[in-house]
Amino acid sequence: MSSKWLLKPSIAFLGAMTGSKSAFFNPDKNPLINRLLKWTIYDQFCSGTNPREVRKSVATLKSIGYQGVILTHAKEIVLDESQRTLTAGEGPIHNSKGYSMVERWKQSSLETLRMVGPGDFLALKLTGAGPMAVDALRSQDPIPEAVENALTQICEEARKQGSRVWVDGEQQALQRGIDEWVIEFMRRWNKNGQALVYNTIQGYLKGSNANVDRHISLAAAEGWTLGIKLVRGAYIEHEVRSLIHDTKEDTDRSYDAIAEKLINQILPAEAQARGLSFPNSALFLATHNAASVSKNVVRLPGWRTSWGAS
Repeated sequence: MSSKWLLKPSIAFLGAMTGSKSAFFNPDKNPLINRLLKWTIYDQFCSGTNPREVRKSVATLKSIGYQGVILTHAKEIVLDESQRTLTAGEGPIHNSKGYSMVERWKQSSLETLRMVGPGDFLALKLTGAGPMAVDALRSQDPIPEAVENALTQICEEARKQGSRVWVDGEQQALQRGIDEWVIEFMRRWNKNGQALVYNTIQGYLKGSNANVDRHISLAAAEGWTLGIKLVRGAYIEHEVRSLIHDTKEDTDRSYDAIAEKLINQILPAEAQARGLSFPNSALFLATHNAASVSKNVVRLPGWRTSWGAS
């Protein structure tokens, strides 16, 4: 997938295959397609197709020196252009099927959580909970009770086993709602200087710096620990293009500036004017960019690299 010439055709082919009703393209009915997907997509991007395979992958990673793992039950809903906003008179109508989808999402997330250990991460896609969550996120409504109860149980189990939970970033049509829900859960769970719940900031968005400032100011004013996973972003094919930085260089600068702000504990001007102190915080730098890793790791207090930088 490192070739831009292969990326779009491959994604288009996978999209057509997953949307097809033909038995030929169904990996559960066609062993050739099943094996092809296993050798390519699953072996490259997935830790396993069942709990036994996943636990084996986790054990292998830790045996070669990795100190932790991140697992996710990779289920989400991606909106097309016509679904990004609610039309007049449209509203959430949920039946027993909607509630059962939330329950299945919760159980799958808990099963995934049991495969990680203390200090490891469970990554959640809130849209994986189904239409009940998606409808509320699109309209920026409070979290539905069924979804709230599911998240509460997931957080309780994560705390008991010493693991952590991060909520993945999604499309901007949903992200404002996600931010509100995750901030509320950070208020509840991120106490005593510890971060159990992390929100995701997507650095390729033009509004990401202001969003980080808002998170910092709220945590500083209310006294909870801020948990942030910083990424560049992954939804450029599905976003309103004007929301995203115009160039890769702009995105790089945005990412590095946010990382510097969190590492060096730089308060927003508004919080400084109120006499607030920088809140307790935890930062996870998620990036494939070697320059960002090098630049930001040496900013960490007390860090010394093998080549002598400080």
